[in-house]
Amino acid sequence: MTARQSMFTLGRGAFWPLFGAIWLLVGVVMLIAAIALGAQEADYARSGVATTGIVLTKDIVTARSSSNSNSSTEYRVTYRFTTADGSTLEGRSSIGVTAWEKLVERGPIAIRYVAGNPGTNRVDAG
Repeated sequence: MTARQSMFTLGRGAFWPLFGAIWLLVGVVMLIAAIALGAQEADYARSGVATTGIVLTKDIVTARSSSNSNSSTEYRVTYRFTTADGSTLEGRSSIGVTAWEKLVERGPIAIRYVAGNPGTNRVDAG
């Protein structure tokens, strides 16, 4: 590097390849996340079992109290349900405000779990 060359001058030609590489990495991460979500949805569609559980707690996590500054208010519910083989499990899901408002603690809640893996469960949106 000569006295007249700066880091900016040397890096000017590398901007577009670096820009493209960053967006390629972001795209690959998003693709992997989409594939994982699709696989989970396929599990629920293929072997999802509907059951009724009981609401244990209802929580509101406001955007201000969340660790992620870009988040919005989150409505969470904790529930307990029994699987077809008699095992009792607890789960937690984030749900929409309308569904959250309809629930009552110690009241019933519709749950869906994956038959081969009941630890994978969520509130059944119907």
